[in-house]
Amino acid sequence: MERDPDLAADHAVWDRAIANNLTNAYDMTSAVAERFDGAVMCRLVFVSSLAFRRGGVDFVPYSAAKGGIIGMVRALTRRLGDRALVNAVAPGIIETSLTADLRARRAEKLMGEIPLGRFGHPREVASVIAFLLGEDSSYVTGQCINIDGGTINA
Repeated sequence: MERDPDLAADHAVWDRAIANNLTNAYDMTSAVAERFDGAVMCRLVFVSSLAFRRGGVDFVPYSAAKGGIIGMVRALTRRLGDRALVNAVAPGIIETSLTADLRARRAEKLMGEIPLGRFGHPREVASVIAFLLGEDSSYVTGQCINIDGGTINA
């Protein structure tokens, strides 16, 4: 997640955000989709972000790329529907090294927007992904599950 506070005329930040988030997801899907034979329902789970729903103030390219993931999930759900369940998760602020700078700069404001009053933990994201990969989610496809402590609903 790379900041782009000035909407730089140089597209380098934009190009990296799209390549690292959207192009890589598309390429991975292209590489594995031909192996889906329909005998076993496959599962694809992509990672989007709260930034796609709210827009990250200094993260326009990142927000756009994560929104693109959701568009791809919806299209792939229709294309691969007989062979794969395709879903995404959209984590909010999770306590990882990726969000350390953001939490350091804006912790009080961010915390005030989270109804649960805390940042998320990686295991909380992992448990939702595990659900989407398991049999209990056999009728869930084309969805994006927020893991944000209630931020979107606040």
